Amino acid sequence: MIDVKSVPAAISANRYARRYTGSLVPILEKEKEALESLLNNEKLSVRRWVADEIERTEQEIASEKQRDAEETFRP
Repeated sequence: MIDVKSVPAAISANRYARRYTGSLVPILEKEKEALESLLNNEKLSVRRWVADEIERTEQEIASEKQRDAEETFRP
């Protein structure tokens, strides 16, 4: 049986434990789309967690776009 309370922590841990090359923006945008599909979940706790994760993801996207722009200007 799945421990429902541990699911958000497991998802978050998997989102932040990754390796990548190049821009992280496309990956984050896909993750945001996946999260958005859960916004209509019947459980309020899930909807709240998803909304928080979407907000964090949007902040990460903005930060990564800034980092990408800075990388463009480095010699």
